[in-house]
Amino acid sequence: KDMMKIMEGHDIPYLATCSPAFPTDLYEKFVKAKRIKGTRYVQIATPCPPGWVFRPSETVKIGRLAVETGAVVLYEIENGKFRLTGRSRTIAEKGTRAPLINYVEKQGRFRKMSMEQLGQLQRWVDAKWNEYLKRAEG
Repeated sequence: KDMMKIMEGHDIPYLATCSPAFPTDLYEKFVKAKRIKGTRYVQIATPCPPGWVFRPSETVKIGRLAVETGAVVLYEIENGKFRLTGRSRTIAEKGTRAPLINYVEKQGRFRKMSMEQLGQLQRWVDAKWNEYLKRAEG
């Protein structure tokens, strides 16, 4: 199960996802978390060059692609209120999410993935993205 959902189930006052590829969003969330009393949880999506099989010089690019394709979504939940943040919010507003292949093709860990598997993964990312959009609206 998704760690963020587990943490949300415990009524923690502040939860957030972030990526070092978007340092302003990351910084703002840590500043906010510091001001909040009680337990805070911040999940950082950090690309791993040796494990994901890409050149270390591409780390920021891979991190950006993760967010721009919706594989990683930047958001926060403050006292139960969900909102998209940073680049994810911009993508939601403009409807400019990139296809997942842009992210997958840059990593050796996916080299044996078939087009059928890529399609399944894209549908899963689409479904999760749509879930986040509904939560952000409501």
